[in-house]
Amino acid sequence: PVPAAPPVAAPPPPAAPARLVFGELEVEGGASTRAIRRTIQDAFPAIRRCASAGEPRPAGAEAKVSFVIDADGFFGDFGGSGDAVLVRCGRQVLTGVKRLGRRPDTGDIAVAVPMRMEAP
Repeated sequence: PVPAAPPVAAPPPPAAPARLVFGELEVEGGASTRAIRRTIQDAFPAIRRCASAGEPRPAGAEAKVSFVIDADGFFGDFGGSGDAVLVRCGRQVLTGVKRLGRRPDTGDIAVAVPMRMEAP
């Protein structure tokens, strides 16, 4: 008789994809961080969808998207650093946010939005 093959363990389930989280806004200028966050937080789900489309971003990937809010409250001068896909998604979505709800207290405001992929 032929001996039976030993049972083969099932492979582990695939790991859940990393999730995009947003850090504390970095704000330099005359507006409250809270007011700016309220204005842009509706864009966060669209940035997450963009970042999860295509090749999954690895846990630990980080980026920072920066922009300036001018004296009239309009967003512009977008930039970024870090993971290219996260920067592209952040810039693409945040350029759709046209204006702060009110004019800044004093001059231009520099804003940076840090984001990173975290393991589930």
